[in-house]
Amino acid sequence: KPLSFLTFTARVGTDAYNTNSNQIYAIGSLGDDPQTGKGQINNASTNFRNLYTDLLLKFNKELTKDIGFNGLVGYNMNYTETQFLFSRGRTLQIPEYNNLNNATELYASNTASYQKTNSIFVDAAFDFKRMLYLTLTGRNEWSTSYGKNGKRFFFPKADISWVFSETVKMPAWFTFGKIRAAYSKVGISPSVYSDRTYYTVPFFTDGSTNGNTLPYIGQSGFAISNTLGNGKLVAETVTGLETGLDLRFFKGRLTLDFTAYHQTSNNLLISQPVAASSGYVARQVNAGSLVNKGIEVALGIEIIQTEKFNWNLTTKITKKISKVTKLTNGV
Repeated sequence: KPLSFLTFTARVGTDAYNTNSNQIYAIGSLGDDPQTGKGQINNASTNFRNLYTDLLLKFNKELTKDIGFNGLVGYNMNYTETQFLFSRGRTLQIPEYNNLNNATELYASNTASYQKTNSIFVDAAFDFKRMLYLTLTGRNEWSTSYGKNGKRFFFPKADISWVFSETVKMPAWFTFGKIRAAYSKVGISPSVYSDRTYYTVPFFTDGSTNGNTLPYIGQSGFAISNTLGNGKLVAETVTGLETGLDLRFFKGRLTLDFTAYHQTSNNLLISQPVAASSGYVARQVNAGSLVNKGIEVALGIEIIQTEKFNWNLTTKITKKISKVTKLTNGV
């Protein structure tokens, strides 16, 4: 077949769940919010739905007798919806009648969030004589949660490895050896609705009671959110470099793996506290840079190996250093 090296896959999936909770404070119980003992009922419901679509075109072909190639071109759509509904009834009239219709003070609220991402990606993997491997990956993503100046982000990645035990003649006890290196850059989008300042239902408290919210005495209303949005938010980026060495001895009975890595996170996304006199308590910002670096060494020994029983022992040594290298003023 002329196009037998091509494979097309279309996949659609969904994940959904619903949780319901019910709290009852009987008449005479002091567990109700105002602690008057008049009884209270709390009902809460959470509905979550995730829908995703993948379209994948795969290539698998030998370019020459020495060079192999695997490729992938794809599209992904991801949609997430969360809805939360809360209802409360206070001051119950009839004992043991645990229904909101039995309450003289009723309150209800609901929140909802929606987020959608679209992505296209390419992956190209080459191998030379099964000893030298190169993989190049690129992903471009659009997200509804990015600020107005950062609607999309590009994620590049490159991996290279050399199985030197296939190139250099080794002693019989040396089973396998590979050197590897990788570079990647990924983006983290802002949390949903953080690029703008919205009106919300306010909550008032005096420090000694459970506070009040709207509607109050039959009056509903909204107030500006106490968290200041930021339309200039951009994706938080994590750029990583990694090198490693994988060794196998005595037909895999003894293994040694070494990894060194260096990751730099830029444009950290945080909720920065601000002076209450400004009318807000926090604002969404890209706040600075963080460096994570370290090494990992793993030694594995297969002590006993039989058809019915294996006993393996693995020891790991890890060193990690994290350092904040840059912060925005006021953080």
